[in-house]
Amino acid sequence: MYQIAPCTSYNNMGQCAVTPDIYAASNINLYQNAAQQEAIDLFYATQVAYLAQKLNSIAGASSGTLLDQSVICWGNELDMGAAHNHDDTPFVLVGGANGQLKTGNLATFPLDVLDGSESVAAKNDRSHNDLLLTLAKVMGTPLSTFGEPTYCTGPISEILNS
Repeated sequence: MYQIAPCTSYNNMGQCAVTPDIYAASNINLYQNAAQQEAIDLFYATQVAYLAQKLNSIAGASSGTLLDQSVICWGNELDMGAAHNHDDTPFVLVGGANGQLKTGNLATFPLDVLDGSESVAAKNDRSHNDLLLTLAKVMGTPLSTFGEPTYCTGPISEILNS
């Protein structure tokens, strides 16, 4: 099992030279070594769970808990590290955003560009920008675009209660 620790010294290539470089496998293969990836994912999952549990233990301003009134968005900037791919990047939303988000559901938006159908992709695909539009809406700041406008189709209604 790899340790997750801050690097204290770097080599001339900018790579960690003192602690185990848990990202090294991503420079060789399209996927990281499974044990390395599990250690990374476990670390972040533990941090998100800790925050969610703390928010859930504090009474909210009106009814429910702070977790009921909040939303934690947990994601990764890359789908596959070595490929620097971000096509099917998973995101987890924890909390109800004061009742504005559907909870306990899985919503998927798989990319259709792989099958070569641009028309299907244009109709079905959702970008990270749309997730950010959705989060802005539940925070009381409705926007029509976030980032590059061509990637914005609007808030994701499948995860909204309203």
